[in-house]
Parts: sequence; C-alpha cells; structure tokens
Amino acid sequence: MIDKLKKTGVINFLHFVISDLFIKGILFLTLPILTFFLQPSDYGHLSVLATLVTIFAVLFSLNLDNAVTNYYMRKENKFGEFLFSNILTIAVFQIIIIIFIFLFKSCISKFVGVSEQDLLWVSFICLIIHYLNVYLAYLQASEQSKKYAYITSSNKILEIVVMILFAYFLSSDKYMSKIYAQSIAIVIFLPYLFYKIYSLCEMKYSFSYVKTALLFGLPLIPHVLSSAIIGQSDRLMINKMLSVSDAGIYSFAYNLGLSITVLIYAWNSMWQPKFYSYYKDNNLDEIKKSINLYSKIISLSTVMIILLMYPLVKFFINEEYLSALKLIPLLLLSNAFVFQYLIYVNYAFYLRRTISISIASIAAAVVNVVVNYIFIPKIGIIAAVLSTFISSLVLVGIHYFNARRVSDIEVLPIQDAFKWFIPLIIFVVFYYVFF
Repeated sequence: MIDKLKKTGVINFLHFVISDLFIKGILFLTLPILTFFLQPSDYGHLSVLATLVTIFAVLFSLNLDNAVTNYYMRKENKFGEFLFSNILTIAVFQIIIIIFIFLFKSCISKFVGVSEQDLLWVSFICLIIHYLNVYLAYLQASEQSKKYAYITSSNKILEIVVMILFAYFLSSDKYMSKIYAQSIAIVIFLPYLFYKIYSLCEMKYSFSYVKTALLFGLPLIPHVLSSAIIGQSDRLMINKMLSVSDAGIYSFAYNLGLSITVLIYAWNSMWQPKFYSYYKDNNLDEIKKSINLYSKIISLSTVMIILLMYPLVKFFINEEYLSALKLIPLLLLSNAFVFQYLIYVNYAFYLRRTISISIASIAAAVVNVVVNYIFIPKIGIIAAVLSTFISSLVLVGIHYFNARRVSDIEVLPIQDAFKWFIPLIIFVVFYYVFF
C-alpha cells in the first residue's frame, strides 16, 4: 500500500501539502494579528516591499533555481559540475549587482518608490534567499519532500515569530517587521545551506553548464516577472491611483485568496518529476488519470475554503479590513486557475521552450495591467480583482495553445483540465448573487 502511494506521488504530495498548509496556516493566523499591529497604510507599504523582493529576486538569481530543477529532473549527467559552475557564476554576478545598486541607490529608490534604506534591505534579502531557493529546487527535483517540508516549515516558523515580535515592539516603521524577520530567518539557515550546496557540488568549472542554465533561465525572466506583475502590479497601481490604505486592504484580501495555491503548488512540486517521466514515455493515460484526481481535490477544496473563509476571517480581523471580505471568493477562483496553467506550462518547461513561455506570460501580464489601468480609477479595488480573474483565464488559454504547438505528443484536452471546475465556477456565481 505504501509503495503504491509512493509510486503515484501521493506521499510526496502529502509532504508538500502538509508543509505548505502548516506554513500558510500559521500565516493565516498571523494575518488577523498583524491587522491589530499595522494600519492599512503600513500593511500596504509592507506589501509594496514584498513585491519588490519578488521582482528583485529574479534579477539576482537569473532563474538558476528553475534551471537546477529542470536539469536534475531531465536526468542530465554531472549535476555536481553543473551546480558548481552556475553557483560560482551567479556569485560573481551578484557582487556586480550589489555594487551597481550602491552606486545608483538614489536613482533606483526614486524609480521604484521606496527609501534608499528599504531598497538596500530588499537587495540583501534577494542576495541571500537565492541560496535557499537553489537548495529547495534540488530537494523538489530529487523528490526529497520530507526534507523539503522540514526546511521550509522551520524557516517560516522562525520568520513569523520574529515578524510578530518586531510588529509589536517597533514604535515606527512597523511595515519593516517582515523584512527584518525574513532576513534574520534566512541568515540563520545560511551555514546549513552553504554546507549542503557545497556537498552537492563537484569542483570543476565549465562555462558550457552556465550556458545551458542561462539558455533555460534568461528567457524565463520575463515569464517570472510577468507572473509577479499579475500577482503584484495591482497593489502598486492601487497604491498610486487610490491610496496606500486601499492597497493594504486589497493585499489582505489577495493574501487570503492565495490560500488555495497551497494545494496547487504542493501538487506541482510532486507532479513535475512524475510528468517528466510520463511525457518521456508518452503515457497520456497516466497524465489524464492524475489530472482528473487532483482536479476534483482542488475544486472541492476551493469550495470549502470559500464557505469557511468569511465567518472565520470576520470573527478575527480588525474592522478596518472588513471591506476586503467581499473580494475573497473571486480571488480564490482566480487563483484556483493556477492549476490549469501549471498543467500546460509544464509541457513547455520539459521541452525547454522558455521563450514561448515568457511570450505567453507577458501577454497575460499586459492584459492585467491594461485592465487595472483603465478600471481602477473608475470602479476602485474591485477592478484589480476582475483583472486577476481575466488574466488568469488568458494565461491558461495561451499556455494551452502553446503546449499544443510545441509538444511532440498529444496534449491533455482542455475540457479534461476544466470539467471539475465548472461546479466551482457556478458556486462562486451563486455565492455573489445570493450571499
């Protein structure tokens, strides 16, 4: 029985889910606590810095972590040499970036709309978080889900505890509580991360490995940034077009709407190595069977979260955040579509068609920004929710057609990916009409 569960990926899925549920569960519990310590303006400022960390982290890493995952799962030779060559190259590159930021910190801080001190803290986090992401990418690719769960959970627990302490004790700039906490949590883990990465490396440098990683990772930078734009640009635009308090309220709702992605990304962490194997063997039946099973799980889970979210959140949060509750069901539905997006983008990832991935993602990001730009001044925060929903559908559609274009084997029909989400869509419509 256990062997069968391991073979189908259920054990790894459960490890990833338990880890993410544990982390997100604690984050969910801390959100109401933070609403008592932080004003909506502070929460909005915190969200802006989190957005910059997401964007800058991509630039600091050149997507090496994604290249590590792809290289390992494709069972390429000499992984140790590949890892060492790229780690050394990125380290030199990061030194150059840090020097550049110090020289031009005044201009950069004005451009991104934060203080110079905030910019330096964001840069420091992006510098060190890269090594955590590289090691986690290796654990995911090698299906070491239990160790992955231990590291992510312990790191996040430490970060959250420190964040709450800073939020409570800081007399000013409380929005920096997360930045300070994230920095401390990662620094504590750095010696362990350096040791584990060093043990994986074989001390032979070859630029051919760097070239392989860059050819995979660099074209994906627009894709990753586009994903960040879809998830974060609305907050920046609300902050600029409405107010930082509105940005805080929307960020609060959006963070709760992300709760379903705990299951989705846990599934994908388990699914990618399986999919690579099924694709290589042209095993469409196993792909359909797995997607059918997890579609039911994700759809039903989204319904349950919507039903439970309103009464739980209303009971715990500060009344200044109550207006966020009406945004959550549609945000949950929008984020549930990440499941379909991952189904189809994995085809292009396997084939290393990273340029086509970025083009598709850029198109969806453009739709998101245009809808936000036109409608946020006219109808307010709800425009950002609608833009998230629309861009999610666009993202799925484009990646579906792209997968059909690049794949050497039959692609999972889109009706198979969506059929168990039709009841979810109907439920959300009824929820807004009657509740």
